[in-house]
Amino acid sequence: FLQKVFFKDELEYCFSYENPEVHLAGHFALKEASSKALGVKLYPFAELEIKHDKEGAPEVWHNQKKLTLKVSISHTGSMAVAIAAH
Repeated sequence: FLQKVFFKDELEYCFSYENPEVHLAGHFALKEASSKALGVKLYPFAELEIKHDKEGAPEVWHNQKKLTLKVSISHTGSMAVAIAAH
């Protein structure tokens, strides 16, 4: 499942934390929100990659191009939520 949903760099990022599940959930939520904001047919969930800038802010990429979305991920120890606006 993880290899179907996440890119290698996303998995490395999430598993670099003590509790990778909340980071995986945050990335999952942002992929879903971004796909829906942009149009699921044009931007399928599994084709979107979540990266982070130098300050740690999330970015959404598609086919190695950064997309112009306003995004946010938030999580607690057991819950994650994300929003994407186009």
